[in-house]
Amino acid sequence: MKQDYVPLIKSAQNGDNEAMLLLYLKFERKIFYLSEPHRGLISEDCYQELSIEFMHLVKKFNLDSHLQK
Repeated sequence: MKQDYVPLIKSAQNGDNEAMLLLYLKFERKIFYLSEPHRGLISEDCYQELSIEFMHLVKKFNLDSHLQK
């Protein structure tokens, strides 16, 4: 895991909306890419669902277990 994500993840998990936004922006291109079922056609519903799921996963992510490896 990139160490520069650690403070952002910790802050986002503690309710810092700005940290969550910064994390989201770092992964937005990947989320956008995964929302394209066909080249060039984005599914708005898929994009929204993936964005919401990303934020849920950040909140649930067990940072300690990944840092000990």
